Amino acid sequence: MEAVSQNLEHRHFYVRRNAVMCIYNIYLSTGMELVEDFIDEIEKICTNESDLSTRRNAFILLFHLDQAKSLNFLKTLMQQDDEPIYEMGDIF
Repeated sequence: MEAVSQNLEHRHFYVRRNAVMCIYNIYLSTGMELVEDFIDEIEKICTNESDLSTRRNAFILLFHLDQAKSLNFLKTLMQQDDEPIYEMGDIF
């Protein structure tokens, strides 16, 4: 889990995207016990990530881990004037 955690902040987007998907697969295999510490990091990725596919994967994971936080993220995203949700692209 430590290696996956380090890869969430890697400089290349594809490493971050795959780290998010690793956490998602760990969640599907084992449940919340191993991944509950990552909820805040995943929320931060949803907010700060520049790569749309990584951001989408992080949102999907956040939705499974904490639906309230994921819906709050969507609400915040829809209220922003500088980056409307329609500029997120079709991938999101």
